Amino acid sequence: MTDYGVEDAPLGAGLPPDDIHAVSVSLPRWEDAEGWARKDDKTIKAMRTGYPRFFIQPLIQRLAEELSYVLEELLIDHSFLYVDTIKILSKFGMNDVIIYGFGSASELDELEERLRSGTRIAALFTEFPTNPLLTCIDLHRVRRLADRYDFVVVCDDTVGTSINVDILQLVDVVVTSLTKLFSGACNVMGGSAILNPQSRHYGKLQEILSDIFEDTYFPEDAKVMARNCADFPQRVKRINRNTQDVANVLHSRTDLVKHVYYPSIGPSKHFYDLVRRPEGGYGYLLSVEFVKPAAAVAFFDALRVAKGPSLGTNFTLACPYTLFAHYGEMDMVAAYGVVEHLPSIKTAVVGMMAGPTLAQTSQDVLKGKVNPLDESFKKLVGKALEEWHVPGLSIAVIEGDETWAEGYGSATLDSTPVTPSTLFYAGSTTKAFTCAILAMMMESEDEKRRSPPLSALGWQTPISSLVRDDFVLQDEWATAHLTLEDALSHRTGFPRHDRALALHYGDDDHPATMRDFARSLRHLPAVAEPRVAWPYCNYMYLSTYFSLEDAQAGPEDLASGYFWDYRNGGGYGRVPFMGLAGASGAGGIISNVLDCARWVRSLLREEGPVPKAAHAALKTPRMVMPPDSRKGFDAPMAYALGWMVGTYKGHRVYTHGGGMEAYGADVFFFPDLDYGVITMGNTAITSNMVGQLMAWKLINDKLGVPEEERSDWEGFAKKAFDEMLAAADDAVDRLYPRRADPPLPRALPLGDYAGTYFHAAYRNITIEVMDNSDGIDGKRELKAAREDFVWKMTFEFEHVSGEFWVIYAEPRGSGGVGTQLGKAEFKIGSTGKVESLKAEFFQDGSEGVLLFEKIA
Repeated sequence: MTDYGVEDAPLGAGLPPDDIHAVSVSLPRWEDAEGWARKDDKTIKAMRTGYPRFFIQPLIQRLAEELSYVLEELLIDHSFLYVDTIKILSKFGMNDVIIYGFGSASELDELEERLRSGTRIAALFTEFPTNPLLTCIDLHRVRRLADRYDFVVVCDDTVGTSINVDILQLVDVVVTSLTKLFSGACNVMGGSAILNPQSRHYGKLQEILSDIFEDTYFPEDAKVMARNCADFPQRVKRINRNTQDVANVLHSRTDLVKHVYYPSIGPSKHFYDLVRRPEGGYGYLLSVEFVKPAAAVAFFDALRVAKGPSLGTNFTLACPYTLFAHYGEMDMVAAYGVVEHLPSIKTAVVGMMAGPTLAQTSQDVLKGKVNPLDESFKKLVGKALEEWHVPGLSIAVIEGDETWAEGYGSATLDSTPVTPSTLFYAGSTTKAFTCAILAMMMESEDEKRRSPPLSALGWQTPISSLVRDDFVLQDEWATAHLTLEDALSHRTGFPRHDRALALHYGDDDHPATMRDFARSLRHLPAVAEPRVAWPYCNYMYLSTYFSLEDAQAGPEDLASGYFWDYRNGGGYGRVPFMGLAGASGAGGIISNVLDCARWVRSLLREEGPVPKAAHAALKTPRMVMPPDSRKGFDAPMAYALGWMVGTYKGHRVYTHGGGMEAYGADVFFFPDLDYGVITMGNTAITSNMVGQLMAWKLINDKLGVPEEERSDWEGFAKKAFDEMLAAADDAVDRLYPRRADPPLPRALPLGDYAGTYFHAAYRNITIEVMDNSDGIDGKRELKAAREDFVWKMTFEFEHVSGEFWVIYAEPRGSGGVGTQLGKAEFKIGSTGKVESLKAEFFQDGSEGVLLFEKIA
């Protein structure tokens, strides 16, 4: 049994699901329908079943031949017909066919003039109403012409149905597809032809049929058809109401919808009403033409109904009619008003979703209010969580006035589920809040909120003027001139130095404060001149952060953090909560997606406590980011105040991620779309990857981006992840490509390198000799555990040659992912003892060279 319904059936699945006789196939997106029409190899290979074009049943073929032999005259198609009607006529060998594609009074005038001038025709074929434009010909006038000029009138009432209209009295032959609504189950085929006993042609047609009739209908098909059609009248009446409601909704949206094609709407309603039965309605099929083709695609893609060919379903089904029926003849059909982007909707007896009716669903789609976090998306998230080994994820989507939020997976492995209210560390998404608070202090009309020193110079305020003696850098000019704008847009020239963030400082071992962090800067090297490069720096945010009220939430509301142990064959490990007191300005917020959604909406609408003028300042790009930031976007990104700024498919996007020891958060918002997405998860690195993949899925769906035009976010993520897993491979070759061969021995016994090393900012590193069993293949011989730090990690040292080593920095709870490589060189003094350790903690040298003095 499949685990999906008709409304979320995957590409190529049979409709209805789990029925080996299914005669429809799922094509859930407009681009799938285009691929099917173009016969793209990828789309065709996805097909698990097919939709049979009508073949010509031998009885019908013989009848056509007899008619052509007897009458040997011209056939007329009146009004634009269903594609198979047109193509069947050509297969009969009746090549002299005239199409009157509108069925209008003027075309009937033209036909009558032809007949009056001596043209003879064998038959006139029409539909009532026509498919797909749902127009109705004047059958009373056609009947008068047929009686006067002696031709056969054949009418197909499949769309109108005999329950709604009584046309037999006006035509000679009524044909009906039993495959369609008459059956409704989309699992059996059949057709019928009914002769009008009052017709002057009745005798001849009956004689032909009697001579050639052979009952070839498979008995089992007949049984299924009989069972399926038992409630046909009741189904039709209920569907009439459903479809009329949808037509009314679409017809009311003149801003988006150009035409609604339905018998109750439009100039041909009068002709329908002339033959409508007393209790009859207007049928189960409608088509809609949108003002903009893109709106048709977006509407079709957003509908939560089955999508594919066929009108023979008891469930609501939508199809891009023109693509299915006339892909190779668009110009021809356009001449008759059949536009390329023409969704047709065959409504169901009952809606496919609990609660809202199909009419309300259509209304919501037109308003852009359909919840994207549906069952099919839930399955996609579940699959991603399993593949990437993430216990849980929470997602919120903001669209206009609507907010949708869902939790997926586990907040704790004791089965506590993630909900939209589950709390997570928000990581560096905190930075935007810090900038917003500063903006309020600069711009607020409330004197209690406004800071006079900040109001004077705004973002150009020198940091040293605020924190005075606490903010001192190694460069005197930078100390005096670096501004809030420089610090908050990462253009100070200072790198991360995150490993230096300790939890305790001073001789009294007091808990870390922002003042401690700010005073540490004087001991840290810059790696670039100010305002030249973009090294990301948390320290600068801490130095400009003033105050935030502590979150009042207990640990019972907070998701536990986990890691997946890739190194030792799998399994989750628990990561203790991080201590962030004093580090809040850069990454200390704990929140949930619901509260973050309120924050994003205030940014989209430029409302809330942040003054109107400050919103523009927060979003203004301040520094161009490196070229590789373009990956997936239209161009390289820039950094504003707490936000990365870019464009995606022509739309401005603001985004920022946050990563912690066992948590990941990402925020995206598009001001011109009034749209945003927030994700939060409970692993390091991988929850960001899953969150971003899910966010971009939602964003692409919102924009209606075809699959082939979507950036390969999953490919980017997997490549980056594979590189992380392989970070420790060949580390020696990568960091020391030129080295002594064979390597030089170290100068001292291994134990002599053990001890405590001190750096004024990085504090103590205590190195121990490793038990050989602790290392990987015994290659790593020294280690240092860094426990009293915000970012807890273990340094392991592998000897390379002489006094040169590789440092493997393993973050707590990494499970083998995110290992960072660095270089180390021990310095031996004139006494023959180790005096210091020179370290580069990043293999690219992005944090400079640090000197640790051996103190014990």
